[in-house]
Amino acid sequence: MGNVIDFDNLSGIEAEAVNWIVRLDRNKPTDEELGELAAWIAQSSRHRTLIVEMSEQWGELDQLTDLLAVAEPQSRLARRPRRRIFRTGIAARGLAFAATILLAVSAVVFVGTSFFERGPSVYKTAIGEQKRVLLSDGSIVRINTNTVLQVKFADDERRVVLESGEALFEVAKDASRPFVVAAGTSEIVAIGTAFSVRFEYDTVEVTVSEGVVDFQAPTLLANTTQESGTRVKSEKLVALESIEYNQGNAVVTKLEQEEMARALAWRDGALAFRGEPLDYVVAEVGRYSEIEFVFEDDSLRDLRVGGYFGIGETDNLLIALEEGFGVYASRNPDGKILLSRSRTN
Repeated sequence: MGNVIDFDNLSGIEAEAVNWIVRLDRNKPTDEELGELAAWIAQSSRHRTLIVEMSEQWGELDQLTDLLAVAEPQSRLARRPRRRIFRTGIAARGLAFAATILLAVSAVVFVGTSFFERGPSVYKTAIGEQKRVLLSDGSIVRINTNTVLQVKFADDERRVVLESGEALFEVAKDASRPFVVAAGTSEIVAIGTAFSVRFEYDTVEVTVSEGVVDFQAPTLLANTTQESGTRVKSEKLVALESIEYNQGNAVVTKLEQEEMARALAWRDGALAFRGEPLDYVVAEVGRYSEIEFVFEDDSLRDLRVGGYFGIGETDNLLIALEEGFGVYASRNPDGKILLSRSRTN
């Protein structure tokens, strides 16, 4: 019991890590506590590695490496020099217990909206469902509605296969292992960045919110830059750029911050529109529910609509359409929503 921790010499995050060990050592953790710990670990790679480093100092590294799916690979941890010996405060048994608890956290399949990836894994969301996944390298994936993706990590590459749907990737930096998202015949390669990928009907759309990514496809033709209308040979995308790719043709678009915020509003549980055709708006809303919209008046398809709507709040959308855009909505016996010109017009 000679190895104990000196609270007075700890940084803020180190103290938080120790407090977690103390808290979990006192009693059997509840599902709520495990969820809170999962959220704390997900805040940054520093949170995750601190507990691993402390266990290394106490001789618990081998046990923790075997158990902890969210820890860094053992080969990297083994290369780290041992730091200082912590003194006075908490007995070493707390760290051994922490390894057991962290195993429990990594084995939890669902804690609130957070997941932990343990080797090759397949993640699916139903229509209207969203998930948040913490990968073993510290990257975070936010999975949108009706999506299927597979995670395959190796020593030299971090690969995610997006079979269908949409996901936002916040990639932890690791120059030795590129982060690759495969969607159809295309691949998006990043080291440390943030970007979303949508793959539907053979069309891949990539939007970069941070850093730089390489967009690669075997039949990539000359891209068209929307802003200038010129044809350019470029596969690199930087922050505030998006690309739409289909059958060898690619269109690159430069985005304003407001446009980026609207494109990623789904991660906050909302849909944002600014003058898009109603046909597009109801198609987007339909991605999050089983509701089918029917245009009784085809001229409404081109009606430009703007607004900010919570995902799943279809009734609020219908109220806004009637009050602000002169569109009348009714439901038929099959539950379909019929759209026509407002009766007051």
